[in-house]
Amino acid sequence: VCDGFDLSPTVGAAAGSIVSGVICALITHPFDTCKSLMQGELGGPGLVETARRLQAEGGTAAFFRGYGTRAAMVCMCFFIFNETKLYLGYALFPGELSATRDGDDATRR
Repeated sequence: VCDGFDLSPTVGAAAGSIVSGVICALITHPFDTCKSLMQGELGGPGLVETARRLQAEGGTAAFFRGYGTRAAMVCMCFFIFNETKLYLGYALFPGELSATRDGDDATRR
């Protein structure tokens, strides 16, 4: 992907983290909202009851309160994880990984 768009590996990793983080947060955020309500005093006795209360209170939009913040957090976590994995790979498997493109990308030999 980076070669097709003439991007550096770091920019490609950031773009991939953003896309995957936004999609992941979109899928999981409603469940996280219900879980957070269940942990407090606002939730019902279970997931279904909490979801019903939330739907009645604010409609579908209520499930996505705080989505932007959570999506940003997930994107950053994905990026940090991928970059850490890359650099730890060099340290843990020095003979199996080789650096390409100014040491930014690791590929198996």
